[in-house]
Amino acid sequence: MAMHSSPPSARRRRRLATLAFALACAFAPMAHAQDASDPVAAGGTSPHAPTPWWTAFHERTLDLLLADAASDRRADATQRLARQARTTSLYLEARVYSTRLATARVMQHAAARQWALLQQQRQADTDVARAVALLVRETAAREHQFTVLRADSIVALAESLDGRYPAEALAVILEPALAERSLPVAEFGLPDAVSGLVLRQRPDVMAAEAGLVLSGRGGGLEQLRLAQYLQALSEEIRPAEAAATPVPVAVQGGDLAGVLQHARQEIAGRLGQLSTRGESANEQALYVRQLQAGYQQALQDFSAGHLGELELLSQLQQVLVEEDRLAATLGLAGLAWIAFEQSIGGAGQARTSDLLGAGSQDD
Repeated sequence: MAMHSSPPSARRRRRLATLAFALACAFAPMAHAQDASDPVAAGGTSPHAPTPWWTAFHERTLDLLLADAASDRRADATQRLARQARTTSLYLEARVYSTRLATARVMQHAAARQWALLQQQRQADTDVARAVALLVRETAAREHQFTVLRADSIVALAESLDGRYPAEALAVILEPALAERSLPVAEFGLPDAVSGLVLRQRPDVMAAEAGLVLSGRGGGLEQLRLAQYLQALSEEIRPAEAAATPVPVAVQGGDLAGVLQHARQEIAGRLGQLSTRGESANEQALYVRQLQAGYQQALQDFSAGHLGELELLSQLQQVLVEEDRLAATLGLAGLAWIAFEQSIGGAGQARTSDLLGAGSQDD
């Protein structure tokens, strides 16, 4: 399309303002991530704040939903942790689907505007027009897809809360959070390794630890088991420790070495997954910021009459596609962090003294 040589009309300036507003809404999921150069490693949990691990998301609505789960004594530690992880995962998914739905609607609006411009310019029978017509259909399908996915995630979240809230009532409770354009990004770093002390937070290790003679007054076999246990706690856990084939676990059989090896391998695998997804999210965030800068320049060129609206809308679509990928990538990083927290028994917000005091009280 030819470049414009005259300043934009009042009508075009109004459309520019509308586009700028739409773009601001579409970019809003990046707002939290842009607070730091590294969105996934934007901070770390305070070593002096032994609060529940999910509070790293700083989501008051999530805290309220999990308040009962944290104090539920009817379930054992494994069941409580699994419920907390599932609820947090479903809440995060609902937020991600809501963000992607908002982006899909902006994409649909931009595609409809592109199609209208092509019709006005009598270019409806060109290859560009056919591509835009396909885009109109695809964005409509995406809008429907994420509407369904968000609704399904709310139903699943209601079920995970043991029916305390009907899905319809939960949707009303979640509405303010789901209307937020910024995604919840947990404050966590991407460590190369974690302390072996996190093993003491795992219910399977605590159960195996209960059979140890921690005083060291037992026989040779007991002392060997104690030495294996202390060695497992003293050595850092790194992603390279993850095995392709998990070690079978037999807690009831008292296989302490097997329990410890399985636990370390699971933690190592989750840590490796978290690291990979976190790095991917950081790379995508950098790419989106670069596209943002380019689009801001395009907006200035459009305002000055040096760029046509179709070209501007094409650039907007490119940014929206990558912003949507960023939302998906941040969601996967969040889910990986939840899985990692579950593997370390929810120890992410615990102090070293808390880890030392976990498990058996026979120290």
